[in-house]
Amino acid sequence: MLNFMRNELPIPNLKKSMRQLVEKVVESSEEDVLFANGFDEAILGLSLDNPKEGLRVIYDYSKCISILEERDGMTLEEAEEFFSFNVVGAWVGEGTPLYVLTKDFLEEEVEEYL
Repeated sequence: MLNFMRNELPIPNLKKSMRQLVEKVVESSEEDVLFANGFDEAILGLSLDNPKEGLRVIYDYSKCISILEERDGMTLEEAEEFFSFNVVGAWVGEGTPLYVLTKDFLEEEVEEYL
């Protein structure tokens, strides 16, 4: 018999990742979406902008750049160039992800020019 006062039972991870949530929503809608490999931590959600295009995964541009810097050891300039050319610039068909410049990013960019 298990003693429920002790941690003998594994505690399930109740918090799902954004990718898991997106996959669940997409699974129930029978739509195909594409993910940017290696950038799950930067997922913000799904787009609802155009019914003709269907759902698209939305990523935080700044977080994607940070991932490249931290994970791959790139400089800011290298990460931005790589991401711009190889990820943002890659049209891979219907369901291609979207990348968003958030308020924080835009405020930083504006401050550089003031």
